[in-house]
Amino acid sequence: MVDGDMEENFDFFERSWEEYVKATSMNTWPATADKQKVSYLLSVIGEPARKKFFNFELTEAERATPALALKAIREKVVPKRNVIVDRLEFFSATQSSRESVDEYSTRLKTLARVAKLGTLNEELITYKLITSNKWPQLRSKMLAMTDLTLEKVVDMCRAEEITAKRSQDLAVPEAEVNKVAKSKFRRKSQQLPLCKFCGDEHDFTKGSCPALGKRCRRCNGKNHFEKACRVKRGSSKKSSRKVKEVKDESESEEESDVDASSEDSSEEFEIGKIIDNSDKGGSVSAELELKISDKWRKVISELDTGANTSLIGQDCLVKLYGGKCPSLFPSKMRLQSFGGNPIKVLGEVKIPCRRSGRKYRLVLQVVEGAHRPLLSAKVSRVLGFVKFCKSVCFGGPDSTSPDKLLKVYR
Repeated sequence: MVDGDMEENFDFFERSWEEYVKATSMNTWPATADKQKVSYLLSVIGEPARKKFFNFELTEAERATPALALKAIREKVVPKRNVIVDRLEFFSATQSSRESVDEYSTRLKTLARVAKLGTLNEELITYKLITSNKWPQLRSKMLAMTDLTLEKVVDMCRAEEITAKRSQDLAVPEAEVNKVAKSKFRRKSQQLPLCKFCGDEHDFTKGSCPALGKRCRRCNGKNHFEKACRVKRGSSKKSSRKVKEVKDESESEEESDVDASSEDSSEEFEIGKIIDNSDKGGSVSAELELKISDKWRKVISELDTGANTSLIGQDCLVKLYGGKCPSLFPSKMRLQSFGGNPIKVLGEVKIPCRRSGRKYRLVLQVVEGAHRPLLSAKVSRVLGFVKFCKSVCFGGPDSTSPDKLLKVYR
């Protein structure tokens, strides 16, 4: 009783005392036994409470009846509340990454009770559940709906919670994917000579070479791949800039040259797939290869072109590394959620990744929770998952054709 919220503790004790009085038939005792009832009350209130408050130093008038004794004890142990501070605590309460919707709803109800919100109590709890739950896509969906009740909002949050947990369970293990073979012609014949343009086997028919129209990454020449290039390494005609690290937009844009992976050409390497669930209210995700403990693993990552930095949840990171969290670098990033609430950054981690035959070092901000990797707009563009259109050209319709004009209008 002496720890935590004293008002909540005392309310619980009063209800327990009432049940105790009924169970012992103390409520049938005559008024002459009131002082004896007070003695029982002080004996069951607990030794820690009696020691801390010196038996509450009750006067003879306050010891007259249990009701007066309880009133006097409440005034001694329950501090006077500042309703402004209580309401500030209610309106600033957000759902943490490890908190379930039922836990968050219970916490809001407790804060609302002490904040004395009156007739707006249920409406404001509903408002907080809509605007401060931990799923940005669900918040956007709810804000577009009308006539939402507290019960319906809680049900929607529970459904989102179950969906997120199942998606996380499916996303972290190495995904089974349909692979694109390095050479779709390899199975046709194992006796074909190697092509001097692409360095692989294929039928020598017009237009069948995959290197046709492509540029070499070593010499920048056309119609051949790097693996078949005759220019010696180190004597390339034109040096090309390679991405050393995929960094946040807030960091320096200057990147030093580093030799990219030469395992295969970009056209022959296994490609990732992109899953678009945006029409169903979900996110757009893509498959990315990450090097975890010296092994390449395929991990589903979310693409967020509205994000300025890439991040990953600590729980997801620990699960990827087999139960052990890798060493984190200090981070100066300050993040905030969709609703403007601050997000605690635990540090940053740099994980090797590869995409379309090139290797990168992906910088991720590590935050609390089990969020799988989320790639920012810049990272999505550098890795080739997203392309941005800088201009739109429009050819005007033939003004002599009313049908075409009507089609453009529509």
